[in-house]
Amino acid sequence: MRRNGPGRAALKACLILAAIVASSLLGTVEARETRRLGIPRLNEDQLGESLSRFRSLHKQASCIRRPNESSDERSLKRDWLKWVDCSLEEGVTFEGHELVAEVYPTRPFGVFASFNRKRLVELTYTLSITSINALLPSLDKRYGEAFRMTYDRKGLVDSATWSGQEASLDVELVPIYGAVADRDFLRLGAGLPGSAVRVRIRFNTLPSSGP
Repeated sequence: MRRNGPGRAALKACLILAAIVASSLLGTVEARETRRLGIPRLNEDQLGESLSRFRSLHKQASCIRRPNESSDERSLKRDWLKWVDCSLEEGVTFEGHELVAEVYPTRPFGVFASFNRKRLVELTYTLSITSINALLPSLDKRYGEAFRMTYDRKGLVDSATWSGQEASLDVELVPIYGAVADRDFLRLGAGLPGSAVRVRIRFNTLPSSGP
């Protein structure tokens, strides 16, 4: 029994050391994967860019200011451009795939961008494809394997998420119910239901606006 004592102690010490090393290596891999996402971009647009740059890249974009609830003139002036939303329905593609609105003009789903204090905080492309698999190879090459994936009943990819410390990239199959643009109105329930792929980049939290 005495002869086995030191051996057992040494074995225990080795197991503890191995666990520490494995834990350290695992933490390194997780950190590397998190950093790899960085600040994602869709085509030439990147989170954090200015509203003026976005408009210079997309001259056909329509931008509107969100109403605010400022109670006095000073607050109204300060928050005048706190939130601005821009939309675009034609003229751009993503990985060679066209926007829904480009292919089906009566379905106004294309590019949608949200700006907080004139900085891009969320950008969405709604593409006229019905499978996420067409995008996965290029996204995996650029950002590594998805952090999370879900599947439908047929085993096909239903959504994929790349998540970093500052921002996230989501790709998901979304239903596009019958929605037809009729001049200045959007009529729901008209047309045939379908699906599309939505690609979205966003900050996890709003960046600080500074002092």
